[in-house]
This record gives sequence, structure tokens and C-alpha cells, in this order.
Amino acid sequence: MYTLRKEKNPLKSVIYNLRKLHRPEWFQGNGETRQYFEGWYFKNVSAKGDHCWSFIPGVSLVEGDTHAFVQAINGQTGQTFYFRYPAEDFFFSSKGFEVKVGNNRFSQQGFSLDLDDGQNRFTGSLSITSPVGFKATLARPGIMGWYRYVPFMECYHGVVSLDHALQGKLLFNGEELDFFGRQRLYRKRLGLFHAPLLDLDAEQPL
Repeated sequence: MYTLRKEKNPLKSVIYNLRKLHRPEWFQGNGETRQYFEGWYFKNVSAKGDHCWSFIPGVSLVEGDTHAFVQAINGQTGQTFYFRYPAEDFFFSSKGFEVKVGNNRFSQQGFSLDLDDGQNRFTGSLSITSPVGFKATLARPGIMGWYRYVPFMECYHGVVSLDHALQGKLLFNGEELDFFGRQRLYRKRLGLFHAPLLDLDAEQPL
């Protein structure tokens, strides 16, 4: 996996840059150094609807406050937890969608959590099966259509999975969160300057 640390030779491959254009779920910011953010939005709802949690891994390259993060949102209460990491703790794969923030991993196959700020703790993992991606074409390289090619837009969007099955359990401060069943949408957002990644949709069960 690659890091954003200059001394570790961050990925600047021409082939990767061409491939990621039609794979918006892949990390897009390998050439960015400042005034940039990118995050992935994983919303998870239990089969009975008693648990609704969203997790947003990402990186913010804002001058004076560069950092990686994982944001956790309780969709039933609106309570938000923000776990900060040095930007050097953000890693990405050159072979597909896979990112790592500290000891937390996110990919098209699921994610695992090991979040602890001394007051709140999330651990566990969720597995994704039978994901349905967005079929990209030259004319429509993602969910944004041809707007994906327009430079200098404030924000771009991509889809990790339109529909999938979810299995696994998480622990939040010792409470077990059981997630099994079909889920609708995992998506991402990126842009040229920092903006809050809190989505209103994250506060509503599916």
C-alpha cells in the first residue's frame, strides 16, 4: 500500500491515474498535496433497524490542519465521533479500492475497526458479499456522468456499492452491534478544499 509521505514515494503512476478515472471509488488524491479532502461513506443498518451507524474514513489536506480521520455517526441519535490520525497514517492501494487509516481498513469487501480516543471505542469487522457496483463507461465514468470530466468542481462523488449483503458485528464501548442483511449504498466524496463530511442521510435508517 502507498502513503502520502513524500519520503515514501507516494504513487504518481500514469497507469494508475488513467485507471482511477473510470473507478471513482479508488483513491483519487495521489497527486494532491494541499487544500484537498477525500472520504468514503459506509452506512450500515441492522436487519431490525435497531442500529444505524455510518463510518467515514478519509484524509484532509488543509494547510495547518492536515490529518487523516475516521468519523462515526449514530443515525438514530445524530451523535458524532471524530477520530483524528496523522496524515502519514493514511494508506491506499494501487490495485483497487482499499484504504487504511491507522489500524482501520476499508475496502469493497468490507471494513474492520479499531478506534479508540480514550473515551470511546469501536472494534470489530463487517464483511460485504455480492456487491453491485456502478458500471462505468467512457461517456459515463461514474454516478456523476460526464460531469466527472469537468475540472475544478467544488466536489465530486463516486459509488462503492449500490447494493450488497452485510455480515458481522461491531462493539461500541462494550455494546454489541449486530449487522446482517441487505444494504443499499456505500459512496464517497472528494473535493478541492475541506468541507464537513456529515451527511443528513447518515442520520436516517434505510
